[in-house]
Amino acid sequence: NFGSVFAEDLSGDVGYTEGDGARDYVRFLDLEAGIGGVDYRSMATKYSRRFLSSYPDRAIVALYKASGKKKLHLRFSMIPGDDLGVDAVSYGDDGSGTFDGRLTTVSFAARFQIVPTGRKAVIKRTSEGIEVSGTDEVKLVLVGATNFDITRPSCISPTMDVVAEVKSRVNNVLSKPWKAILRDHCADFSPFMQRVDLQL
Repeated sequence: NFGSVFAEDLSGDVGYTEGDGARDYVRFLDLEAGIGGVDYRSMATKYSRRFLSSYPDRAIVALYKASGKKKLHLRFSMIPGDDLGVDAVSYGDDGSGTFDGRLTTVSFAARFQIVPTGRKAVIKRTSEGIEVSGTDEVKLVLVGATNFDITRPSCISPTMDVVAEVKSRVNNVLSKPWKAILRDHCADFSPFMQRVDLQL
């Protein structure tokens, strides 16, 4: 268990009472496309979140969008798994969060990075994570890796730099638009799920 990434809404646009709570809330999992999502709205803004785990890009990718009067204001943070023995996560001015370490057998590393859309978007590093505001769209990329190598007698790669590996994978995905990530993911995933059609 590498741990968890949390996305907190700091906009204050959606409250917890009947009067200011989320409206038209829908949470779904598209088994054929391999995509999870959430849609809801406030009084004046529609929000959507999409999540996928891409085998072609070897990354978990999320897209957060707002349409209406309010902009997104989110804080992203990461908590390592309890068994990893990691003391802290490092947050960078580039919108990244990272940690790495070594267990008895393998070395490991994890990295997330966010990229907002628009010139007015603001990214701020804090002790609690990465805050992003002033934008209608945010893409998050998360990658974790170890130096496990099943082709080796020791099952450990002697040359793999896991920190450099996760950074390289994240950068590769950040260079792709969401539509291309989604297209490549669906082209890889959907044929497996479309082998059977069950109608009830």
